[in-house]
Amino acid sequence: MLPGKEMPNYFNYQANGGSLLIKLNERPFPSPMICKACILLVSKDEVEAAKGQRVYVHHRIKQNSLDVPCNRSELVLFRPLTEHLYIFELEADVTSDELCFEFEVEHDEFWVDSDEWMIKECGVHYINTS
Repeated sequence: MLPGKEMPNYFNYQANGGSLLIKLNERPFPSPMICKACILLVSKDEVEAAKGQRVYVHHRIKQNSLDVPCNRSELVLFRPLTEHLYIFELEADVTSDELCFEFEVEHDEFWVDSDEWMIKECGVHYINTS
């Protein structure tokens, strides 16, 4: 976790919101594909968001409209901070050169109303494993 108001250039694939489409130039495809992912999490209401204890961020990779099994599918953020970057590693076996990364904040009424949080930007840095 790092403070930040915009996605660093290190993440060469970037998008506003929580969905990102990338096209790999490498063939054959690495197995597994490893990448660093980053989300910029912001709160819509800092007072309400500060009451929360944890936020769940679900992420998935899709190829040909199908989910790709991934090493992890959820990120648990304890006492999340607004305008902070959350960085994590993803690993998946892919067979397509076009991938869709999706990130979303889970609604958990017990801990925090996820409507208070949104993913402002997301980014991916592909790590060549060859």
